[in-house]
Amino acid sequence: MEDMQEGPLPEGSSESQSSLSESDLAFWARLPGWSVREQAALLLGLNPESEMELEGSREYKRYCLMMNRVRKAGQLRPFPRPKSVLRWARSNKLPVPDNVRIAVIGGKSLINWRRRYLELKARTEAPNEEHLPPKTRKSLETILLAVARRYYGYHPTMRNSAAKMISADATINGRVLVGEETVRDRLRDANEALGDEFDVYDTSRIST
Repeated sequence: MEDMQEGPLPEGSSESQSSLSESDLAFWARLPGWSVREQAALLLGLNPESEMELEGSREYKRYCLMMNRVRKAGQLRPFPRPKSVLRWARSNKLPVPDNVRIAVIGGKSLINWRRRYLELKARTEAPNEEHLPPKTRKSLETILLAVARRYYGYHPTMRNSAAKMISADATINGRVLVGEETVRDRLRDANEALGDEFDVYDTSRIST
């Protein structure tokens, strides 16, 4: 669900390498989410654990300010996944050190055991439930993203009311068929799986 296309980031890649070691890069790339402090450091190729390195960087302090504003503006959720941070950086044409980008793209995230438990629990409680084949799921997620972007002004890094409007349109005779939080979760999952394929779109249709 989190695959990103490997290759240079358009207008935002950096030819420079970070000072992080290979083992450091692998560690940070595998984490399920980054704090504001970690986002700021890693986007600059700095080691979030090195106080001396961070304190001596004016750009790091500015990036912390920026990433705090980004979180408060709802462009990134708290502790976003590493690939979501890189996708946000690319959409805003911010450079990312090549080895940080490659580590995140090629790395394997830590296993979400809670999610696996819930999935197993659902299958156990509903053994006859039909599970969607990968191609069918991808088709439905593509349709969801296309409709959400084209008609509801959805954009993953901008505040919008797409989930609320879709949930409202899915309310029939006062019965809410799909809740707003469920819609928001499905949009997030679809964007993490297919967001790279929707990079080119008409921004004039985005409502902020």
